[in-house]
Formats: sequence, C-alpha cells, structure tokens
Amino acid sequence: MHFPHSNHQSERLRVALSL
Repeated sequence: MHFPHSNHQSERLRVALSL
C-alpha cells in the first residue's frame, strides 16, 4: 500500500517488516 509522506520513518519501517 502507498501511504503519504507524512511519516517517512514509519513507512520505511513498515517496508522493512514487509520484506
């Protein structure tokens, strides 16, 4: 899912967990 760039750190962390 694509989330807004409101929380870049949180987004990267979620991506890492998804990998």
